[in-house]
Amino acid sequence: MDRYVPSTGGRAVLRALLLGDRSRITDAQRARFAKTGLMHLLAVSGLHVFLVGMVLYALLRPFLLRLRLRWRTAEVVRAALTITVLVFYMLLTGGRPSVVRAVIMATLFIGGIFFQRSAHSLNTLGVAALVLLAVRPPMLFDVGFQLSMAAVSGIVTLNPRFLEMLPDRYRTSEALDWVLSTGTTSAAAILGTAPVLLYHFGWVSVAGLLLNMVGIPCTGLALTSAIATVAVGGLWPTAAASFGSAADVFLQGLLATSRYGAAWFSWAGIRMATPDLWELTALGAGLIAVAQWPRPRLRWRWIVIVGLFMTASVWGPVVGGGTAPTLDIVFFDVGQGDAALLKTPSDHHVLIDAGPRSPSGATAEFAVLPFLRRWGIRRLDLVVVSHSDADHLGGLPTLLQAVRVDRVVHNGRSVNTDLYSQTRRLLRRNGVSRQAAHRGDTLQMDSSIRAEVLSPSGRSTVATENNASVVLRVEYGDVNILLPGDIEKAIEQNLVRTYGEKLLGHVVKVPHHGSETSSRPSFVRSASDSTQTHAVVSVRHSSRYGMPNARVIRRWRREARQVHSTADRGAVWMRTDGKEVWRLQWQ
Repeated sequence: MDRYVPSTGGRAVLRALLLGDRSRITDAQRARFAKTGLMHLLAVSGLHVFLVGMVLYALLRPFLLRLRLRWRTAEVVRAALTITVLVFYMLLTGGRPSVVRAVIMATLFIGGIFFQRSAHSLNTLGVAALVLLAVRPPMLFDVGFQLSMAAVSGIVTLNPRFLEMLPDRYRTSEALDWVLSTGTTSAAAILGTAPVLLYHFGWVSVAGLLLNMVGIPCTGLALTSAIATVAVGGLWPTAAASFGSAADVFLQGLLATSRYGAAWFSWAGIRMATPDLWELTALGAGLIAVAQWPRPRLRWRWIVIVGLFMTASVWGPVVGGGTAPTLDIVFFDVGQGDAALLKTPSDHHVLIDAGPRSPSGATAEFAVLPFLRRWGIRRLDLVVVSHSDADHLGGLPTLLQAVRVDRVVHNGRSVNTDLYSQTRRLLRRNGVSRQAAHRGDTLQMDSSIRAEVLSPSGRSTVATENNASVVLRVEYGDVNILLPGDIEKAIEQNLVRTYGEKLLGHVVKVPHHGSETSSRPSFVRSASDSTQTHAVVSVRHSSRYGMPNARVIRRWRREARQVHSTADRGAVWMRTDGKEVWRLQWQ
């Protein structure tokens, strides 16, 4: 593939289509596919297995007939070879749930043809699900498994109803019939996966309803051309080059569909906070009611169920009462950078730094924004930018264009970078108030919370941005949270002299991503306690900067109760009731 597909972008997408390897696809490209409802095309799934199996199954028939084999013998060989290749393909792509499900269903379908028995689609889907869960029961909670099953269930149950609803006058030709069936299939898949997407991501794109009519044919033709390229690559280089060029044309068409679709249809989606169990059940019951539309008695039973669960969703929280107020802090997995969200007991939201920006896009778009959308957060009462380095400020322009920000607090220093200038322009355009923080200031977050600025001092003349970081100490009840930005040893020493035991935190963000330039032994001892401190390191896996430093981590492990790393655990969500602190297991 790398030899015969001309463009770099085409090769990257083709690796995702054929092998499920997305490592060469940029974050910006992923975002466009997600926004347009085309992301499923980059995941090896039933569509890809169907194309591989269909092409092979069809090509084997004339070849075997030329060998003058008996019909039954030819069918046995044909079925066995196709299933063997599909199993090999499943192993080659890493055995993803969607691929395993598709291979099991294809095996049952081929077996049905061989034994001249029809296989009901829902039965084969059920068998596939049972096999997967028997091998690995925790897969039930895997998002990929849920989406795969939901998509196929939607297509199998809803698509026939949609086709029945279409008037015959619209189905006047095979071409138009294909367009309509592609549209109804997309609609069925979107509706089938909607409950899962809303629960996990708070967002469903309906742009795919139209864009899949272009994206699916491009994918199918690209895969067919790629399979032909692989088949003849070692035997007929000239033909392989032609097939590879054809595949590249269709891959560029798919990329263009995602690019223009993201620009023109970014508004075409449903965004909401995470629905509760009652709302999800009502949505599922409504979809079943549509699937049972030709059966009036069953249809009305499900409509009644929808009404009951929607009523429960309204009155359940009222009857159930409230819970004890808590302060939450989420340290996002933004790679080599910082971004943390404070959610106060009065439901105010404060963001501490916004993560990095790279040539492929801001990580805020993939780590912070999905969380805000999932939990229905459309406004940030306060954003604290500890300092203006790109790994802390980089995501703020993205956030300023996506959510309302009331106020920004910063370290009072200006820097001569394009990122800083762009951020200032957006702040002015959005009418966001700005405030420079100085030692001794108190930031208003919530009536039950005190947030004190420990650094920088008003007369600070430090040479580096790291040492000019805004250092915050957040108090809620008996619990303290220390957020020191990227300060290094000189400022740590100053803080130890000035505040001493007041630095003790029940939750402490390890300074400067665990770099050896920070975390002096005296600072670590002052900031942590072996019985109660949770230290959090915000860093990327295999950082090229050598962070976190192994000696620094050992130092924190000696002094703190527990050390959490976003590189190892993903986002770290801590919660406190003002007396105790605990970590939420939420991924």
